[in-house]
Amino acid sequence: MTRDKILIIGRKSFVEEDPTGENVRHARACVVLSRKMDHDALFALKRRRANGPELRLARSFEEALCVAQELRIAESHDEKSSKRNRQFDSSLFGGEEGIDCWIAGGEGIYREALQHQNLRKVSLTFVDITIDENLNHNRVTFFPLDEFRQIGFEEVSRSVNGICTFCLFERRE
Repeated sequence: MTRDKILIIGRKSFVEEDPTGENVRHARACVVLSRKMDHDALFALKRRRANGPELRLARSFEEALCVAQELRIAESHDEKSSKRNRQFDSSLFGGEEGIDCWIAGGEGIYREALQHQNLRKVSLTFVDITIDENLNHNRVTFFPLDEFRQIGFEEVSRSVNGICTFCLFERRE
């Protein structure tokens, strides 16, 4: 689903969940959302993950959407887009011309994305596994499912493949 797509991912999920970068290697680009990480640290990670996706840094969720929009525009025009105006064009998020970007966690970023007024679709994969309660919960990201159910999305499709159930939800108008 996320192969060759733009991922928005938090610093902890990006750096700590899989320091090798294998968890994001399939993406076309990763927008790392962090208030703490600087460009030098991101550049150092990029050098260590030479075969990985393009990496960009954003300081807020809104800026991450702007960067995703720039990446999409650059891809569709096959040229570098201007970074001068970082104002999010909401008409490009969720419609036919929407930004096809994916939120890859952590939990706080999931929450912020779910509250965004222009979010239209959510693809969610449920994995039928048992998580060891002794596991370091700082390294496990959970999707805020209870909050999600209250926001106003309805399931429009579901498919099962082994231990994974893939669901597509759309916001009720």
